[in-house]
Amino acid sequence: EISACLVGSEMCIRDSINAEYGGFQVLNIAFTMSLPPAHLQWKDPAVHDKSKKNPWIIPGKLRLYGKHKNAKISGRSALKSRVAKKDKETRKAKKLADKAQKKDQPTEKKEVKPKKKVYKKWYPTQRKPKSKLQRKIKPAKIRESLQPGTILVILAGKLIGRRVVLLKVLPSGMLVITGPSKYNGVNLRRAHPTFVLATSTRVDISSVKLPENLDDKFFAKARRSKSKKSEEEFFEKGQKKKPVPPNPERVVAEKSIDDQLIPLLKKFDPLLPSYLKSTLRLGNREYPHLLKF
Repeated sequence: EISACLVGSEMCIRDSINAEYGGFQVLNIAFTMSLPPAHLQWKDPAVHDKSKKNPWIIPGKLRLYGKHKNAKISGRSALKSRVAKKDKETRKAKKLADKAQKKDQPTEKKEVKPKKKVYKKWYPTQRKPKSKLQRKIKPAKIRESLQPGTILVILAGKLIGRRVVLLKVLPSGMLVITGPSKYNGVNLRRAHPTFVLATSTRVDISSVKLPENLDDKFFAKARRSKSKKSEEEFFEKGQKKKPVPPNPERVVAEKSIDDQLIPLLKKFDPLLPSYLKSTLRLGNREYPHLLKF
């Protein structure tokens, strides 16, 4: 038995089925469906809007023809093109009329007076030299680890890998180091802080007396005198130049510092002299950023 009843906007379809299968009964299975509002219900476009040329297929959502085809059917596109053409013609006519009026009117020309040439009364015979920019020497920033008595490892140059002792930091930022020369052949010299690795070992060298004139001028190289060469010296091109003798003041200072420093190193640790004699070498799978110096 199928019965249907329409209540307002709802249609209730009830289907009662009596069936027996395997001792079970299925009774009174009900289905409910609600219809859309009247203004959104589908209507035949031919019947719904006969007066309009582009009727609704889905009211408020979809029409039979698109925007461009509807414009062609209604003839609106042709009207637009005609109006646009008329506007262009009127604009051109106005521009031509304005140009003609400007041509007829006399233009006022301004008188431009020529500039008088000004001649100098005095000319310099020689050009003035331009002042060169001088660099301001800023105080060097020194790392906290670079304290006097620290054991350093040289990272560049002919003394690469040698272990040395830091004696003093100069105001220019350079470091005064020594081997001592008895252990590793490193004489009293200067080193740049960027090419030096500071270790955690630090020896107390406050008792070591350093010369007062230990500065950058102390380490300056002795220049050769530019005297006129004799005939024999002039023709001696193939011979090697004689090496510049070391500064005797520097040799004396180095010897006095090493004599004071060696007993302190032995007292600090008996293995420290052998440590200074050896050089830093990295083996296979040994990485410097993972080592603790």
